[in-house]
Amino acid sequence: MIDQGVLSVRNIDLPMKTRMRPRKNKPSEPKGTNSKHLGRSIEDRDASVLSREEVGHWEVDLVLGKKTKGEPVIITMVERKSRVLLTKKVWSKRAEDIQKATLQMMRKQGMEYFKSLTTDNGAEFSTLSLIEENSSSVQVFFTHAFASWEKGTNERHNGLLREYLPKGKSLRDLKYTELQMYTDAINNRPRRILNYQTPIEFFNNELKAI
Repeated sequence: MIDQGVLSVRNIDLPMKTRMRPRKNKPSEPKGTNSKHLGRSIEDRDASVLSREEVGHWEVDLVLGKKTKGEPVIITMVERKSRVLLTKKVWSKRAEDIQKATLQMMRKQGMEYFKSLTTDNGAEFSTLSLIEENSSSVQVFFTHAFASWEKGTNERHNGLLREYLPKGKSLRDLKYTELQMYTDAINNRPRRILNYQTPIEFFNNELKAI
């Protein structure tokens, strides 16, 4: 109705900007090679992960606030098939702290629900592979350089979180309860790609079917 001009609202007025360029049928080839080798390359990841055949495969990233010293960050984890989002506010970008906080998130959710993690080669993820020492069933993979689309599900959900936490806004005063409220709102939003189930409904139904 917006596209047809029935409503006075325009696409540009919506919380997320309209896509200005048509979606590519095939993703671009990676433009660079990894200068750092932090662990398994995404090239070694099973093809079933890409096709979203089972739950348990997660993408990991950070959402930043202001780029100032001592500014907290938010770890975001998204399950590829169900699109369930997990978040955690942490007060350090040190690799060891990010790795420990990610492991805490996994343990809280249940380690049995994790089969793989995929992230990028940022310095903050340089020790993420150590998580494999805590579970023999979890593998950690790293994307190619300059290929953010290789963890596009997480990038998309970071955009959803930005509806509540705009870029450049400090995260210092963000309460943990507020972050959980925003996360719950995203997880309880019906999604067309899930046949209008919510991510949390889809995730729970998938677990029941196992």
